[in-house]
Amino acid sequence: MRNHYLRLKHLAAVLLLVATLLPTTPAIARSASCTREGATLQLLSALSCLPVRADYTGAYNRSAQFGSSWTDDDHDGLDTRAEVLINESTTTVVMNTSGVTVKSGRWYSLYDNKFVSIAIQLDVDHMVPLAEVWRSGSASWTLARRKSYANDLGVGWTLRAVSLGENRSKSDDDPSLWMPPYQGSWCTYLVEWVDVKIRWGLSMNSAEKTAIRDNWMSAGCSNRAKPPKVRVRLAP
Repeated sequence: MRNHYLRLKHLAAVLLLVATLLPTTPAIARSASCTREGATLQLLSALSCLPVRADYTGAYNRSAQFGSSWTDDDHDGLDTRAEVLINESTTTVVMNTSGVTVKSGRWYSLYDNKFVSIAIQLDVDHMVPLAEVWRSGSASWTLARRKSYANDLGVGWTLRAVSLGENRSKSDDDPSLWMPPYQGSWCTYLVEWVDVKIRWGLSMNSAEKTAIRDNWMSAGCSNRAKPPKVRVRLAP
């Protein structure tokens, strides 16, 4: 009996020692960085901030789940599209006679490395498309929160003015299925994709995570003198 007791005591001591040696501190540090407002993260490290889950496959209806049109949340007469076009134009924009629709300006389309001066030749793209947001966790949100995502002007990377054709080509694909044709934009594109997913607490699927990492390496982003970093700006 005494020998049995001593063996159990020895086993307990070994288990306690092993537990103290387990690398728990890095996991805690990563979690803190992922939620610390204003933190900046290397993209490959930031991937650990996003849970990996299979896509939600429930029925998707854009109008019913995200609203049928842009909103005017600050009630200044300009909807979200107009606000983005005004904010991103490198010159003073020209408005239509009613003063609520942007006619012209000068915009840089990241996806195809082109400048555009006529507003109707642009789409305002959701960096992470609405259908992808639905698949990645927003099905559990309220309608009001989904509309807030669809009209997010709180940061400069949820919405972006881009060429019509490239936005239509992207559709609702994640980086495992579509990347911009201009490879020089890939580093920024991938960082902003992860920026948005962290901001809104979204998940990613395994193919998406692999593609983000592989495309980042393929474009040589880590070898840049100053590679872009993921910025933690959490949605209200």
